[in-house]
Amino acid sequence: DAFKVELWDEYFAPRYGEPNAGTLAAIRLLASHEGLLLDPVYTGKAMAGLLDGIARQRFDEGPLIFLHTGGAPALFAYPEWDGILAALESKRLDIVVNQVTISDERKKKYDFSEPYTVSGIQALVLTKNKDTIKTAQDLAGKKVGVGLGTNYEQWLKDNVPKAIIKTYDDDPSKFQDLRVGRIDAILIDRLA
Repeated sequence: DAFKVELWDEYFAPRYGEPNAGTLAAIRLLASHEGLLLDPVYTGKAMAGLLDGIARQRFDEGPLIFLHTGGAPALFAYPEWDGILAALESKRLDIVVNQVTISDERKKKYDFSEPYTVSGIQALVLTKNKDTIKTAQDLAGKKVGVGLGTNYEQWLKDNVPKAIIKTYDDDPSKFQDLRVGRIDAILIDRLA
């Protein structure tokens, strides 16, 4: 039988791999039930419901959680995006489960599953500025926020070389800078 847990925002920590009080409460609630608790927001990150307590340690590539699901145990790592492929190449990770864009360059290095999502690029701007950025070329001379090491950073360099690129380690900082006017736009995928 499925065990349903209703989660509210307080269960989710500001940096997905870092637990807060609500996260720990959810894990304790699930401790007697085998399974994996997934973040319902489309983030590619997960929290874990553990069977026999919590074994947690911080490594260079990010926080790791020991997860036992009745079969072989697994370690789930939550590295920052800009280091995730390097962790795979150095064999610190065996597999990456994330929205990794398939490119010809990446296909030379990595095996990919069949695509499970297809998305495009979009610019996000404040409503009051919606008439100033309508095409990619309108980003020239504008401060544009992108995730560090993402395809969007390279796309801007290749397609709008006059854009002022601001890179971010996390989404909340990027969105906050847009909200307060430190940047003019954010490039994100259409699934966001």
